[in-house]
Amino acid sequence: MSGRKLPKGLLPLAILIVGVLGAVVMLKLRPEPAKRPAMTVRPVVRVHEVGGETPAVTISAYGTVSSRRRVQITPQVSGLAVFKSPSLEIGGVFGMGDALLRIEETDYRLTVEMAAAAVARSEYELARAQQEAEIARREWDDIQATDGEDRLVRPNPLVLHGPQLKLAQANLVSSQASLAKAELDLSRCTIKAPFAGRVVSEVVDVGQYVRAGTAVGEIYASEAPEVTVPLDDADLAFFARPDADGPGATAEIIAEFAGVDHVWTGHVVRVSGALDPRTRMVDVVVAVDVVDGPPLLEGLFVEVRLLGRRLPGAMEVPRAALREGNQIWLVGDDNKVRIQSATVARKGRDTVLLSSGVATGDRVIVSNLDIVTEGMDIRVAGAPKGGATKPSAEAGGER
Repeated sequence: MSGRKLPKGLLPLAILIVGVLGAVVMLKLRPEPAKRPAMTVRPVVRVHEVGGETPAVTISAYGTVSSRRRVQITPQVSGLAVFKSPSLEIGGVFGMGDALLRIEETDYRLTVEMAAAAVARSEYELARAQQEAEIARREWDDIQATDGEDRLVRPNPLVLHGPQLKLAQANLVSSQASLAKAELDLSRCTIKAPFAGRVVSEVVDVGQYVRAGTAVGEIYASEAPEVTVPLDDADLAFFARPDADGPGATAEIIAEFAGVDHVWTGHVVRVSGALDPRTRMVDVVVAVDVVDGPPLLEGLFVEVRLLGRRLPGAMEVPRAALREGNQIWLVGDDNKVRIQSATVARKGRDTVLLSSGVATGDRVIVSNLDIVTEGMDIRVAGAPKGGATKPSAEAGGER
């Protein structure tokens, strides 16, 4: 061979150098890309338009149904239970005046008969004492008439049978009282329901000996339900409480039965006089006016809505519109954000009442944004991208 060979390892280096030079030439000769204008991204927000009517305060809370009348069934006489009403079972329903339990009456009937006999005997003793007193008075008058006026003396009461007559009268009163007591005990052998209601518990059956003063069950009135709801003490200023001027605030009691909400009307009847030391809440008692529909059972958990007063000048906005530090974000006509401080009159579960900071027709942002600055461009959800924005009254918000 006439040609000289390249040194070992020089060929790969030459190939690499040629490749790099080619790539540099290609980069230099490529056309420049067309420049596009920078795009401005405007967040899309939902807004709520503030209405002009001052809303009434609605206070929502939850409570438990109880009865205004709840009593224990306690016999006033002792004896053997010979009758038990089928309604006297846990959950049983009864009407006013229904016989719930009957105690054996034989002993008490005999006591009535003995007391009646004692009355008859006392009446006889009184009649005899009256007759003897009358005879003694006539005999004394005859003696005085025979002896003449010079020997007139005042007679001893025993001579005229005065004490004997009083004793006979007292014995009659005592026997009559014993008869009345015996008849009362006989009537108490039958225990009747003092009102219409339901049975909470019972511990008696036919054949059992019951003792006077020992409770055998517990019942409550079904036509007098109440709901006790704990409220923050600040809420007391927003609804009427019962006083000499009138009843308390109107209320709605809401409970769900078989997937359907049922509503009853009521009103505030009592307000606790002290805060609960554990919860720092005040108990408000709402009485149900008319029970129509499903029964309001004791222990049922219900929602209560109290219709409160109107706050003149206050504006209602969704709870989501209130930001940290009592600030709200408004949307101006130029679609720019305006950060406004507001005065909170009351915070509700879903809404907030503001006494200052907003006016009728203002659009407040209810969407959540990570970063908000004064004058930031935004776009209202549902408005044309390039045109004027149309206020939206939706209360929920999203980015």
